[in-house]
This record gives sequence, C-alpha cells and structure tokens, in this order.
Amino acid sequence: SPRRGGCRIAPRSPRPHTEQAIAANRPNFYFSSTEQDSYRGYCQDFGPTDLAGVVSFCLLVRGYTRHKLLADRNLVLYCWEDTELQTNAAFLLGAYLLLVEGFSPDDAAAPFEKIEPSPFKMFRDATNLVSDFDISIKDCLNGLQRAAHAGFFDLETFDAEKFARNDALGLNVMCPKFIAFKGPES
Repeated sequence: SPRRGGCRIAPRSPRPHTEQAIAANRPNFYFSSTEQDSYRGYCQDFGPTDLAGVVSFCLLVRGYTRHKLLADRNLVLYCWEDTELQTNAAFLLGAYLLLVEGFSPDDAAAPFEKIEPSPFKMFRDATNLVSDFDISIKDCLNGLQRAAHAGFFDLETFDAEKFARNDALGLNVMCPKFIAFKGPES
C-alpha cells in the first residue's frame, strides 16, 4: 500500500483555518474521528480508548484506504491540540497499523516515538493518587498484539454490542476465564 506507515496526526484548528488547510492540500484527505475523545476516565486517567473504539477506528480507516476516490491521497487524521486526545489518536493509529496493516508494536509506535519534543502523555492508572505505574503507547500496542495472538481479540469478529452491554454492567470479559470489573461502588 502506498500509505503504509504514512499516517499523520495534524492539529485541529478552528473551522475556517481547517477548511483552508484542506483546500490547499488536495493530495491529502483530512479526516477526524470521535474515537480518540470517547474515553471517559474514572479519575485522572484519560485512556487508552477501549476495544469498541479501536474496532470502530480501524474499520473507519480501513474503509478510507479501500475507497477508490481516495486511492491517490494521503490520509491525515486531525484532532484538537490537546495532549490527551493526541495520545489517544496516536494509540488508535498505532492500533490500525498493528491490526490492519500487520505492523509489529515496535514499528507501529516508532513514528510517534520519533516526534521531539513528544506531544504524548503516558497512560496512567484510574485513580486520583500520584501515578506510580505509567504505560506508553507501545506498551498498549504490545498488549493489544498479545490479546490478538492469544485469540482473546479479533478485529473481524469483535461483538461491539456485547461489549457495550457488558460495559454498561461494569465488567469486561478479558479472556475466557477472567472477568474484570470497573471498580467498587459505594
């Protein structure tokens, strides 16, 4: 694919500026997604985006890459200049490269690790305490790959409706013998 590894994140600006940038760059197809801002944190956490968001984003981008009118255009994801949203957007792009394009976690994370200074934050635990265990975009991609290789997650067979029902009950089926609950409630 001519776009292999060519995903970019562009800062999203107020509408007139965005429309001017899009008009001036016809070789590029600019798109946005609500998936990077769909995560609802419990405390000070901000992501990563859940599996339903990963699947939705991957299918969206895969649809764009297969669209005949976009065959000769670069895809450019744009989002607000917000570190947390950009971190989730980078994770989603990495997940797409991993799950659809077949990149390794290292290769999928590499374009984002090269950006200096890094606009990305480390993901953290879901508490209001000082985080003592942070994870990177690459850590999340490694976990996603392990889940896929173990057969716990498959992009093509993921049941978003079942996931949403379980999520509404406060639980996630992590693998056939392990269910994780969101957390205790008073």
